Amino acid sequence: MPFTPSANEEEMCRRFIELRHRLIEIKNKQNLPETDGRVQILNNIAWATVSIITRLNIMLALNNKRIPHNTVKQLLGLSSGDLKLPLETDMLIIRLGVITLFQFQLETLLKNILEKITNNPPPSNYWDITEKILRELSIKSRIKKHRTLNVIATMRNCLHSNGIHTKKTKQITVDGHKMRFVRGKTYEGATLDEIHFLINHILTILEEILEHPTVKGLTMPVPSQFMPRIT
Repeated sequence: MPFTPSANEEEMCRRFIELRHRLIEIKNKQNLPETDGRVQILNNIAWATVSIITRLNIMLALNNKRIPHNTVKQLLGLSSGDLKLPLETDMLIIRLGVITLFQFQLETLLKNILEKITNNPPPSNYWDITEKILRELSIKSRIKKHRTLNVIATMRNCLHSNGIHTKKTKQITVDGHKMRFVRGKTYEGATLDEIHFLINHILTILEEILEHPTVKGLTMPVPSQFMPRIT
């Protein structure tokens, strides 16, 4: 799906609801017990999208005058002042949190699968993990898919450095959408639309991995020793 900005917050909220439904469908398609690491991580990622959906629904309720400003102020622990800056700051934190959780959970999932199919300790960093699992499974167009899987890590690193890209300048294109990371400059992307776009494309690659006969054929639950539990 090409990158298309949302027309408004209502459409954006709908897109994230659809994304959550997609995650649940991918999880259910695996037909695995709830104790399986794959299921647990897909659940965690699905719940992360709820954070964005919740914030967008609050903004929509405010815009449509369905919830008083004072009620939202109480929810945020504010006694006075305008809501614009607090809500923008809250959404920035949520964007950072969702990108970070998604990337770390994805890393854990791929790490677990890789260890299971190779019977060897997996690499320690995300770049090598993603490269190796695509190679081990002989995934087609793996160079392009490797770049797509790693955009989210580049984006996360920027947000952890006050939005500044600290490494070598590079441009990554996913389905025609260009993302340029300039060393020493603030990355202006990582919008909700871009986060949604990237997660959707990464999920397509993840589905291909999960549906691969080698992975599908795992008869034991994927070990969860690397996985932070979220309850």
